[in-house]
Amino acid sequence: MRPLFPLLLALLVAEPRAAGWPALERRTALRCDFAGVRVPGIAAFGKTDNVFTIFYPLYPADVRAEIRAAMKARGYSHVVLDPHPRYRDLYPTENLYGQPGRFKSAMRELLDAGLLPIVMLEASTPITLETSPEQAVRIMRERLAPWVADRELMSLIKIAATGWEVDDHQSPAAIEALARYFRTILPDDALLFVHFTPGRIAGNRGGETDRQWWSRMARENVLDGLFYQFAGGDHPVEAFRTALEDLAAKFVRGESGWPTRTGRGTPLYLQAFEYSAYFDHKKPAWTEEWARSLGEAAMQVPGVSGYCDGGR
Repeated sequence: MRPLFPLLLALLVAEPRAAGWPALERRTALRCDFAGVRVPGIAAFGKTDNVFTIFYPLYPADVRAEIRAAMKARGYSHVVLDPHPRYRDLYPTENLYGQPGRFKSAMRELLDAGLLPIVMLEASTPITLETSPEQAVRIMRERLAPWVADRELMSLIKIAATGWEVDDHQSPAAIEALARYFRTILPDDALLFVHFTPGRIAGNRGGETDRQWWSRMARENVLDGLFYQFAGGDHPVEAFRTALEDLAAKFVRGESGWPTRTGRGTPLYLQAFEYSAYFDHKKPAWTEEWARSLGEAAMQVPGVSGYCDGGR
């Protein structure tokens, strides 16, 4: 019979179990719309009824339930969150870096509903293009300290991105330094993606090609794939598909020496992430149905793992 004390000790020091996370194949099959579903209940808390899911933790329980129901009714399986949601004064805003319990509760609530959270790790920080990589890491280490101290919260983060449009406010050196830092604090089986401004696909420094940058990031197990952003007018279905086909030739088929796997042997995942996010200040042609047609087109490209800006 096993002694009781060692058994209790083992239970106390064991890593928290991240309940609710499915196998890798489903985790990487993104199906979501982070900014394009209209939910009447959010209008009382901002200036629009267009859901931007990063604000999900800030709404009361009944509104969160309405958002979950809207996502599930469309067959979506993932929800994008970030630690300090802000957008053009259209929504409530609050810094959740210092509220790990609240963020963790939102993540668990989504998981219990069968919705997988995606966490954009760097959001609304003072990092700029002039911030050194050392300063950028220091800023994020301070921001995320309450999260890192909460082992249960960190165990729940299985899909993350380094931030939104990182090349817009991070130098190439900072992009890489932050990605490497985030990798050290995430669970070993977490997927880490990168998201750039429209059309950009790598954070390479001067003299380094996109392919060379991704070869390093993949070989050294820093990144697991790209959250691709496309911008090409009101109805760019063919142009969108062409851009994704070009990327699939690189990331999936490995043409011209592009890497297709990480150093661990896992695939690099190409996600059609942002292409139709619309708000009341944007063009009326950017409707939910239009967004869903783009997501559908994305999934017709062999090698694209998922979509996150509307689809079917």
